[in-house]
Amino acid sequence: MAASMRCPAHGPVGGRECEVVGCFEPLEPYVAEAPAPTEICAASECGLPLPCPLHPAGGSPRDSGQREVDAFLAASTPAPGAAPEAGAPHLRFPWGAIPLTATGLTIGRDFPEHCGAEIEEFSNVSRRHAQIRHRDGRLFVEDQASTNGTTVNGRPIAPYQPQQVVDGDVIGFGSRLRVVVVCQKVEP
Repeated sequence: MAASMRCPAHGPVGGRECEVVGCFEPLEPYVAEAPAPTEICAASECGLPLPCPLHPAGGSPRDSGQREVDAFLAASTPAPGAAPEAGAPHLRFPWGAIPLTATGLTIGRDFPEHCGAEIEEFSNVSRRHAQIRHRDGRLFVEDQASTNGTTVNGRPIAPYQPQQVVDGDVIGFGSRLRVVVVCQKVEP
């Protein structure tokens, strides 16, 4: 029997819910004759649509994670009116740089004023997905029990357990949205 529904994060499903444990994405109608999905980056565990902001060479393997971050930063352009001050901590989203405020930043589809209206296009990012906060001169990301999880450099983090992030770290929200942390280097 052909799948008649589709999970936006995991593809066609045969039943009334996604077969991936812990996924609660709302299903969409699936038409088998639909055009092939957008090409996906071939880099290990990436899954972003091409052209991939983290792997501009089309997903070919790279020798260093830092090269991926550098390429992502070079490809990103600051959002109009949101360019951070030189050296100010910010996050590089695929659509540009978003400065961190003194109170931090809330990431989620219900907070487009914090992280850019483009976040609404990422349906597997929860309505209130994560928070980025300053504490004692350091930055922390805290997952807010999101449906599809938060990662730091590809490793999942536990809900409500702040994880320190530093300059160059890549934070993943859900399965597709990736941002790079850019902050002042603090000398010990």
